[in-house]
Amino acid sequence: MEPKNNLRSLDRQINVFLPAISLICILCIFISCNKQDRTTVIYGKVTDQNHQAVDSILVVAGGLWDFNIEVVKQIYTDENGNYELVIDVPKKYIKLNV
Repeated sequence: MEPKNNLRSLDRQINVFLPAISLICILCIFISCNKQDRTTVIYGKVTDQNHQAVDSILVVAGGLWDFNIEVVKQIYTDENGNYELVIDVPKKYIKLNV
């Protein structure tokens, strides 16, 4: 009779610890998926209709959040018309426009 009691005890332990272990695994997966790198680099060159570089043009990145567009970052082009924005995009934004 003792082997049956041992099996019942083992069965109870599995029934107690299996849901807890499953929950821990699910939480670990959720936490690891949620830590995404939200850094975005936007770069380009502004030219006129003659394909000449244009300096001192304001480039604005705006984030869409709750049907509102908020300025996230802005920069002016350099003397060669180039710009580069490095943005840590907050998670509240669902879209980023330049």
